[in-house]
Parts: sequence; structure tokens; C-alpha cells
Amino acid sequence: MNDSDRQQLRQQMRQARRGITGTERDRAEQAINQQLIGMTAFRDAGRIALYSAFDGEPSMTASIDAALASGKLVFLPVLPASADAPLSFAPIEPASHTQTNRHGILEPAVGAESFIAADQLDLVITPLVAFDPQGNRLGMGAGYYDRTFAFTVNQAPASTRLIGVAFQRQKHSALDPQPWDVPLWRIVTETRQYPSHKKATEN
Repeated sequence: MNDSDRQQLRQQMRQARRGITGTERDRAEQAINQQLIGMTAFRDAGRIALYSAFDGEPSMTASIDAALASGKLVFLPVLPASADAPLSFAPIEPASHTQTNRHGILEPAVGAESFIAADQLDLVITPLVAFDPQGNRLGMGAGYYDRTFAFTVNQAPASTRLIGVAFQRQKHSALDPQPWDVPLWRIVTETRQYPSHKKATEN
């Protein structure tokens, strides 16, 4: 799969997830969030990062609310000033104020002194554009998650686990991962879970 093929696939999959609307979307998002909340990895995590949905991504509101209600420290990603730098993570609370970043995605409106580094997180729930059953993830193309979580590749098992969430229609048979791609520990859709073939699959 060359760069042109990847870009075409991104366009197709972004259109596909935006096309899920109304009751179908509500039910799919509910199923995804219920699966996440019920996972042992989610229940055991003390520090968990989720995301603000954008461009048709599954909403994580229910998982954020459940994590906060159970006393977890919850964080959202914050884009760095430099496009080639890693993500930071800012805390969110029920009364937190948010602001939009340069891509129009909501981030907590807090100072950098409140940020934590990626390796301080127990669990990270990440969006994606496409995935395959082997645990490979195709993102938007900027490489933020791959740069940020490259440290997990040689950890067995990883101290910080990455779970991708997507709608089932975003599944692709094989993505032909690049050397810098960070495989996910598990992928959750509205109908099932895909344990990665490249990571430990214990609960």
C-alpha cells in the first residue's frame, strides 16, 4: 500500500464513519462505550486518556463520565506547538472548561504545568481512521500517536496499553503497517473486540 492508497483509504473511511447517523450511531457508540467500561484494563486503570470526538469518531462521553465517576484521573490529548513533537495529556474534570485547538478539536483549558507525559498513563483510548484484525491502526496521517507511544513497542507487556475504538465499517483486511507504526493492544468496535496479534492479549 503506497502513500496514495493510504490517502484514498483515509478518505473512504472518514466518509464511512461520518455516514453513521441517528439511531444507528447512538446504538453503536453505546455498544463501544459499554465494552470499554466493562474491560478489566479499564476498571484497573488509575490514569486513563480518552479523546474528544471529531470528524465522525465514536463519542467517548459515556466512558469519560464513567471513569470520572469511579475516581479515575482522566486526561485528553493536547496537540504540541510543533507538528513533529509528541502529544501531552491534560486532566479533565466534570466542571472543566475546554477550548478548541488548531484543528477544531476540544482540549482542556488548563496550563502546561498540569500536563502529564504519555508514559505516566495506564490506559489510552485512541481514535483511528481504519484498522485491521492484526491490531494495526491507520490514523489521520500526522503521526502524533505513533511518535508519542513509540516507547511501548519494546515493552512486553507494555506498561501503557493502547486501545483503539472504531465502528465496524472502518475495518480493513490488511493495512501494511510502516516501521514506525505503533500496534494497538486491542481494538473495540460496536460488534466485537480484536486482540492484537503483536501484543500480549491478557485482560
